[in-house]
Amino acid sequence: MDYPQLAKLYDLGSAGQASLSHRVYAMRISDNVGQDEQEPSFLYTSTIHGDEVLGYMSMLHLIDTLLVSYGKDALITNLIDSVDIWIAPNCNPDGTYPRGDYTVEQAQRRNVADNFDLNRNFPCPCGNHQYGLYSYFAKEIEAIKGVIDSNNFVLAGDVHGGTEAIIYPWCYTDSSHPPDEEWFNYVGAEYLDTVWEYCQNNGYLTGGIIPCCNGTFESHGAPIDYMLYFNHCRSICLELSIRKLLDESDLERLWGYNYRSLLNYIKQVLYGIRGTVTDALTGEPLNAQVFIDNHDTLNSHVYSHLPHGDYYRPIYEGTYDVTFSCDGYHSKTITGVQVENNKATVLDVQLLDISTDILFQDDNLQAISIDICKDRIKINYHSGIPNNKLFTLEIYNVYGRRLYSLSDSYKNTGSYNVNWDNEKFSSGVYYIKLFSGKDTLIRKAVIVK
Repeated sequence: MDYPQLAKLYDLGSAGQASLSHRVYAMRISDNVGQDEQEPSFLYTSTIHGDEVLGYMSMLHLIDTLLVSYGKDALITNLIDSVDIWIAPNCNPDGTYPRGDYTVEQAQRRNVADNFDLNRNFPCPCGNHQYGLYSYFAKEIEAIKGVIDSNNFVLAGDVHGGTEAIIYPWCYTDSSHPPDEEWFNYVGAEYLDTVWEYCQNNGYLTGGIIPCCNGTFESHGAPIDYMLYFNHCRSICLELSIRKLLDESDLERLWGYNYRSLLNYIKQVLYGIRGTVTDALTGEPLNAQVFIDNHDTLNSHVYSHLPHGDYYRPIYEGTYDVTFSCDGYHSKTITGVQVENNKATVLDVQLLDISTDILFQDDNLQAISIDICKDRIKINYHSGIPNNKLFTLEIYNVYGRRLYSLSDSYKNTGSYNVNWDNEKFSSGVYYIKLFSGKDTLIRKAVIVK
């Protein structure tokens, strides 16, 4: 394969009709493809209806454009360097080629083996449609679900034909709107604006941005609902052509209208609130829930994931309070987090083990201050606890091993200082731990020699 450092082809499994010998594939594209890097993941799927071929051809074009333009085009190079990109060009190959691989003239909407509408065969948030509208998963859906469930996708797009519009959740109900409706409308408008600029407003894609919950496309088992509710991934349905089977010139023309928008939508995975969640004492990454207070509903929250503890939360511009929680740790809420559209707000958070209590509730841990001299660190702290309580001051390394006990004495309310002789310690990150009984305060110190 060309571009082995950038691209890896995955065989996701067989399509349902054994006699047709089709398989479902996905291409993974990244600067270090196949390695689990600290970066967000993105997914494009297409042609889940076998006769909607524009998406199939466009996704093949997109794969080619990404690979041949790497190192030449600034946007594409940045995307491949910064995002783990997955593209599944044809999720229903039997439907596209039901009579053989030489023609799509008899292409059909449903899969051949089961006669399922695969766009209605995903688990539904309503709870009583485990397989969408059907009693089991088609093999094609098992293949696609496999890649979805085994990756922490942040954003996704599902390309269709049959109408011209951008559609967002929810599909399963006409009585609920997603909490990120402003964001869906914003990225949808960006997509349309770029398309219209290059098609010169010739009447293409005038269906606009449509919430499924308006009842127009209400259905159970849609993949965009599955992505958001079960996988905490924001996904849109891109309906890019009223006609399903198109001649070659139309395929090329519509690709030319859409490819810039397809790239720009991937770029949205880099924006919003992002960062890492780690153990405050050891620095080890955590698998934590990231919840937007007074905003998130119906599983719209996200998680930080191992092995890096990184999280990504696309969200419309505004000011938010964000709560981080993890089993075995104190939850932590950061208030007044500012977000701007098309920019990243980096918010790295450290959580304290539940076995300790926080002495001073201060995100910057300013109850401990540090004065650094040549061979010693002067540690100043304030005791807010009266009645002559025992205070202990200790030094830990990043692995949580106690290295040194600086002070162990009874103190009344007041300010104190202790000298830490760091001559014997090498450069690195250390943690200063002050505790009295169950009350604990931790401050990170970096020694550079």
